Amino acid sequence: LIKANCDAHRLEAALQLLEAMLDFKLKPDEVIFNNLLGGCVKESNAELAKRIYEDMIAAGIRPSNATFSILIRLYSQCRLLDEAVDM
Repeated sequence: LIKANCDAHRLEAALQLLEAMLDFKLKPDEVIFNNLLGGCVKESNAELAKRIYEDMIAAGIRPSNATFSILIRLYSQCRLLDEAVDM
């Protein structure tokens, strides 16, 4: 459901589903975070992506090459080339 909402440009609904997961003591995995980051790409929302990435790290989830690829694409799209290079 999170991916479907992100794909449909309903990032807020996807974030609400994440909150519901956390309320039920379910731990999101890398795939969940990558889908949320992908939703940020669709919305060109680099600030939210940074917060989601920080939450991912704080949850002890190791980013994959796919995670970095999504972030680089986002930073490139948002013309934040310094951040893209830092990845």
